[in-house]
Amino acid sequence: MLLNNVLHRDLKPENIFIHNNIFKIGDFGLSTKILFENEQYTSLVGTPKYFSPQIHLSQKYTIKTDIWSLGILYYELLFGILPWEGKTQQ
Repeated sequence: MLLNNVLHRDLKPENIFIHNNIFKIGDFGLSTKILFENEQYTSLVGTPKYFSPQIHLSQKYTIKTDIWSLGILYYELLFGILPWEGKTQQ
């Protein structure tokens, strides 16, 4: 999600805030500034239930990883559960 050239990397319900019926993204502690389009990252950061398969597999990832996390959030909002559960991170 190219929002002010920032890759959040930890989008989850706990980091979405509502004030006066306005939704806001918070907790930018794991975010990074994007210097150029399609920049790739390798840091293993975020919340495992919400980060993309590329991060799980220790592959390079782009800003699209935030889109994956938004998809998981959207699913959780619609159905009230995560799309899958696991006993371990793997």
